[in-house]
Amino acid sequence: MVDVCYRRAGDDVYMIAYIQADRPASVDLYLWLKDGTGSTVLYPADKAVAWTGLAVRSTQVREETRIAVRLTKGAQYFVCFQDFPAGSPAPKIRNSTTGRQVGFTY
Repeated sequence: MVDVCYRRAGDDVYMIAYIQADRPASVDLYLWLKDGTGSTVLYPADKAVAWTGLAVRSTQVREETRIAVRLTKGAQYFVCFQDFPAGSPAPKIRNSTTGRQVGFTY
């Protein structure tokens, strides 16, 4: 099971990913932020935030990172998430069809 979401704490917004597996596995987990059109990567600028070699098991694993760019009040954004077996190539975050996405309005 995988899930992606966000949380807001004051003016700060955090991207969050949850993952668990029926059998133990090692995965690489990635998060990034796109604008409301889903076509422009806003954060990070060059490659996704990554947790590599993450041990996944039947207990849910949660990873979180603060979005370190200024967001515009009232604008829509998408938190994007993708996971791969450990050691796989990183996702192409500029590809509009890559990964799971959840939208939110700041």
